[in-house]
Amino acid sequence: MPFRKLLLLLLLSSISPLTGRAQMEELGLGISLNPLPLLDFYQGGSLRLGLQAQVAPKVFLLVEGGPYLSALSYNTQDLEGYNWRVELAYNYSSWYYWSLSYFYKDHAFGLTDKLAQNGQVVERNYRLQKYANSIGIRWGRMRWKYQGRLLLDFYWGAGIRWRSVSRSGLTEAELAQIESDSIVYEYLRRSGQRVSPDLVIGVRVSGLLWRKNRF
Repeated sequence: MPFRKLLLLLLLSSISPLTGRAQMEELGLGISLNPLPLLDFYQGGSLRLGLQAQVAPKVFLLVEGGPYLSALSYNTQDLEGYNWRVELAYNYSSWYYWSLSYFYKDHAFGLTDKLAQNGQVVERNYRLQKYANSIGIRWGRMRWKYQGRLLLDFYWGAGIRWRSVSRSGLTEAELAQIESDSIVYEYLRRSGQRVSPDLVIGVRVSGLLWRKNRF
C-alpha cells in the first residue's frame, strides 16, 4: 500500500464523531498522530502514533511511539529502530498546558560516502547505531476543529538530550576525509557520547475514542 494511503487510513481510523460541548475536562481516551517526525528525512522519519488519556482533573497522560521508515530517509540503507515518548501534562487554563516529557530512541542505519584517499575518491560503506534520551518541559495550545471531530495540539519546548553513538566500518581518520565541508555532516557521524540542548516544536492531531466527564 502506498505510504500516503497508509497515513490517510491511520488518520481516518483514529477519528470518531463527537457530540455535545467540547471542553478539555471531558477528554477520555484518544488516538493521536504526530506528523512532524516524518520530516526528519536525512536519517529517516518516524511514524509516531499515541494514546492520550485524562488521569486526574486537568491532568493528561500521553504515550506515543513508532518505527523509523526507510521510505523517508536520505542516503541511508537498512534503516532500523524505533522511538517513544511519555508526557504528563497539566491543563492550567482551558486550552493551555505545561508538560514534562521523556523521550527515547534506538536508531541504526547504513551510509555510503565518498572519501578522499591518496589523491583518489573512493566509496565507503559503514553503519551507525544511535541511542538517545531526552527530558524536557513543553508548553502547548489545544484547539477543537471540524465540529469537535479533531483535536489539534500545537506545542514547543526545551530540554536536555544525551546520546551515545557507535560507528562501524569507518575510522576517525577516514571520517575526516569525507568530501563535505559541513560541520553538521561530521557531527551526525561522529561516535561517542554527547550532551546537548533539545529544542522541539510540533503539532499533534487527535481523534477521540471515548469522552466523558469523569471528574
